[in-house]
Amino acid sequence: MIIAANITELRKANDMTQAELAEKMMVTRQTVSRWEAGTGLPDLRRGLPRAGGLRAAGGVPGGM
Repeated sequence: MIIAANITELRKANDMTQAELAEKMMVTRQTVSRWEAGTGLPDLRRGLPRAGGLRAAGGVPGGM
């Protein structure tokens, strides 16, 4: 799943653990794990304002 790969790639590019990303997004580490495994999706209505903690160098992963 493209979203799962993007979340993982951005998290790693920002040298963050799943726990650190979870704290920034105000969710549990297990939730981030589900997003990265593709078994769940972030709620964009809640997550977009908090996503500022992730920076994509050179644009969005996957060239989108």
